Amino acid sequence: MSNNEPQPQNNFKIIVCVVVGILTIYGVANLWRAHTKNQSDYNEALAWAKIAELGGDWDAADVAYKRALSIKPNDIAVKQLRESGAERHFQDLLSEGKAAEGVDNWEGASAAYQSALKLKPGDSKAENRKNSIINRINPELMSEAKEAEQKKDWDAVTNAYDKVLKIDSQNKNAWYGKGQALEHLMHGTDNVALECFNKALEIDPQFPSALIAKAGYLRGMDAVICYSKALEADPQNDGAWCWKGHELLRIDRIDEAIECYDQALKINPQNAMAWAFKGDALLQHGIKINIILTTECFARVKQCCDRALEIDPENYAAWDTMARTFDVFGTAEEAKACRQKAISLTKPYE
Repeated sequence: MSNNEPQPQNNFKIIVCVVVGILTIYGVANLWRAHTKNQSDYNEALAWAKIAELGGDWDAADVAYKRALSIKPNDIAVKQLRESGAERHFQDLLSEGKAAEGVDNWEGASAAYQSALKLKPGDSKAENRKNSIINRINPELMSEAKEAEQKKDWDAVTNAYDKVLKIDSQNKNAWYGKGQALEHLMHGTDNVALECFNKALEIDPQFPSALIAKAGYLRGMDAVICYSKALEADPQNDGAWCWKGHELLRIDRIDEAIECYDQALKINPQNAMAWAFKGDALLQHGIKINIILTTECFARVKQCCDRALEIDPENYAAWDTMARTFDVFGTAEEAKACRQKAISLTKPYE
């Protein structure tokens, strides 16, 4: 082979160099295009931020500043622009709140201070102004709601609590009260009330009244757990003991149910529903153990139902239990009379 003939190895090196050169140029070009696009996006974000600020739309301005910083995270100038813009907006909100207070627009003032606190959580000025409104207005509005409750004007109750919540969205009692009113309006057929109870529990997970109300929408062990949480917070709540027993009875845990009823009656001997439910539990226990009712069992069931009816002559559960008791230990006439009375009454539970 002549020295002037190209070497295969040299040809390969030349090809590799050419390919590497092309790839390098292509990579640099792509980097330049990406850099140019980023710079364009960055400039556009800053322009939108300035336009939004001038238009008084801080939320849109803040989104634009964040977009610019996502492209250039270490841009001190943009960080300073965002911080100074936030401070201006914060001061504007304080001024807006004071102006609203000046014309007794308490909802507008509260909304302004709450927006200010989103910018500066815990700021003493905004916090004090917001609390001042709550302390001044809430008692009046809560009183308005309570008066409407006494009149059973549930639309007025709901409206009053809505006013409270516009000023103080963290008022657990208002969320609970609104839920109770909605239950009356919806007759327990809508989950809107449950949403209110859940809101109250977000604020205070140990709020007994809201836990008891929520448990009414649950069944079986889910309800039992909810009532148990309420009782951890308020062990002397006879209603929670009573309804926990009712749910235990549903799932055939009769002995535990009777213990709950006894606990409820220990706290409040005038709890008619606990007496009625205990009679029902004793009836089911007697049938389960003895197949047919004994005279002793009948007497205990009747004693509980009689006590319930002494306290509340219109107690559906007591009349219903007596009807079922007379079905197996009594006359058909007695059972029919009790059943007709139960049917004439409104069942307060499912």
